[in-house]
Amino acid sequence: MSIKRLDHVNFITYDMSATIVFYTETIGLIRGPNLASAASGMEYFYIPGENIAILHVGNANIERHSTRFIQLAKLPENKNDFATGILDHFCLSLDLIDYEVMIAKLDSHEIIYKTYCQPEGKLKQIWILDPNGIRVELNFTN
Repeated sequence: MSIKRLDHVNFITYDMSATIVFYTETIGLIRGPNLASAASGMEYFYIPGENIAILHVGNANIERHSTRFIQLAKLPENKNDFATGILDHFCLSLDLIDYEVMIAKLDSHEIIYKTYCQPEGKLKQIWILDPNGIRVELNFTN
C-alpha cells in the first residue's frame, strides 16, 4: 500500500467572493467543476490544465450537511487577526484496492474513523484525526 499524492487541501472562508478573486486572479488557479452538491457552498480550484481540484474552499456562512466534526478553533471574522482554525483537512490519494487494508490497519491500531462511499463505488473515503486533532481524509480511487 502506498500514497499516490497529496490530493487536496480544504479550508473555510467567510468571504467567498474575495477568496475566489484571490485564488483565480492573483494566484492563477481556475475554478472548476463542483464536486459536491451545489447546496454545499463549496468552490473548487484547479491548476490550469489539470483535472484534480487541489483546493476545496467551504463557505463558513452555510450550514453543510455532511460528515460533521467539532471544530477545535473557529475562523475569526476579523481577517487581520493571526489565528489557527481555518484548515479543515488535507487529503491523501490511495489506490482503491488498499481500502480494506487500511480499514484493517486502523482497526488494529484502535484508531477511530468514519467512512463514506459513493453509491457508484468509484470513490471510498476514510476520515481520521491525527494525534494533533488535524482531520485527514484518505481517498481511495482506481
